[in-house]
Amino acid sequence: MRYIKYYSVKEWSRFDIDMQEIMCKKYNITLTDFQTKEQLEIERKRKSRQRKIQITKQVFHTMGEIGKGTLQLIDVFSTKPTPKKKRKRRK
Repeated sequence: MRYIKYYSVKEWSRFDIDMQEIMCKKYNITLTDFQTKEQLEIERKRKSRQRKIQITKQVFHTMGEIGKGTLQLIDVFSTKPTPKKKRKRRK
């Protein structure tokens, strides 16, 4: 019966090829942080989606700040009383 040994890819790559072969014959080697192509693709898509969400949040925040500033300017100019025009009297 062969024992199971767990190694990360980084640890496993430290062994030379001869040592790896000997260990594979003696033990059942399992690489713990090994990722398949599908897993890498899923991770890439997830990171891309997160990046898009973050950019969208920043854009909406900026648009909100611009909107607030615009509303404040409108309030400032609309609260000032409009000067009344004086009519000239004709004699």
